[in-house]
Amino acid sequence: MLIWFSIFIFIIALGLYYFAHQILKQKGFSEGEIVFTDIDKWEKKKFTLYDKNYQLCGRPDYIRKMDDEFIPVEVKTTERINKPHAAHILQLMAYCYLVEQTFSIHPTYGELHYPDKIFQIPFTTENQQELIDTLQMMRRRLKGRSVNREHNSFKKCTHCGFRDICDQKIKSIKSLH
Repeated sequence: MLIWFSIFIFIIALGLYYFAHQILKQKGFSEGEIVFTDIDKWEKKKFTLYDKNYQLCGRPDYIRKMDDEFIPVEVKTTERINKPHAAHILQLMAYCYLVEQTFSIHPTYGELHYPDKIFQIPFTTENQQELIDTLQMMRRRLKGRSVNREHNSFKKCTHCGFRDICDQKIKSIKSLH
């Protein structure tokens, strides 16, 4: 009786594994071993990627290993897009750079996962240079001590990391009118 129960449990587990794998595939999760994740529901945060040359740090949503390459993956909630947002690409390029600095292996691309589409963005010399140019421009602006807000989005202000010290923050949606 115990042997039949064990076989039954094994078949159920196998079916659940297959079902979960199919759902992940439909949702756009890529093949490969997940070696790091920043998604709280999966596991505790392990470490932050850091580069002291540019004082850049961050955590992609996950890093997967394909063959001998580490691929940063960023999951976004924006729906129905034809092409990825420039800011999302720049963020992904920062993760590609950090992965390269951390693991000493150049990722050939990173992935942006939107709810209805996945984009593989090449980590080219041009994309890396755009990242470095942007970082240098940000450093110059920060040295000037006064960085003007470049948007009128209450949502962006609400989620900004500088909100507590910003003298230009939007206090409410009503203050925009």
